[in-house]
Amino acid sequence: MGEVYLISDTHFYHFNIIRYCNRPFEDEDKMNFEMEKRWSILVQPEDVLIHVGDLTAGLKGRKEALKALITRLPGRKVLVKGNHDHQDDEFYLSAGFESVVDYITINNILFAHVPDTLDAESSHPHPWAAITKKLREAFMPKLIIHGHIHRNDTPEFEGHFNCAADRHNFMPFTLQSALERSNLGDLAKSANEDIYTWLEQQKVAADEKNTITL
Repeated sequence: MGEVYLISDTHFYHFNIIRYCNRPFEDEDKMNFEMEKRWSILVQPEDVLIHVGDLTAGLKGRKEALKALITRLPGRKVLVKGNHDHQDDEFYLSAGFESVVDYITINNILFAHVPDTLDAESSHPHPWAAITKKLREAFMPKLIIHGHIHRNDTPEFEGHFNCAADRHNFMPFTLQSALERSNLGDLAKSANEDIYTWLEQQKVAADEKNTITL
């Protein structure tokens, strides 16, 4: 069993995100290259990488190029879909993701792209925040791991950890570090183990779904 890594909001091939978020890249090709390099240095083939949404945006005919890029990225990849992940699940699975889901809840942790900001002061919540709020009420997690908010100067919401690439030097980081920074380091070992178990269960379920009995 390897590490569990996190990232979100890579926005591969999204030229305008460079301007919108003042990213330090000249164009999308250099942005893609640098994020791929940083990912590949850290993540090993046996590691799990949970991408918490907005893998890309603005593809404009570059679906196959994105697929090739994702296929090159090491790790056992899981996608928690974000509001810009408009392709069908089969596309992401064919690109090398082992699982594509709307959210994950495991070991008192909820993984969802949009944070629960409905009750936050002076916020303008995305419509998906209402879904996250319902998930929070249903599962009562100790921590919500999310993305969606790119800005570095935005503080963490209470009970949340933001894994947007812009806030983490455009590179993955470990689940353990997120939990430790959230004063939940005691959950790290069991959370890693449970995520590997969950991923194996997802794989078995997918295999069973694809089995045709003659």
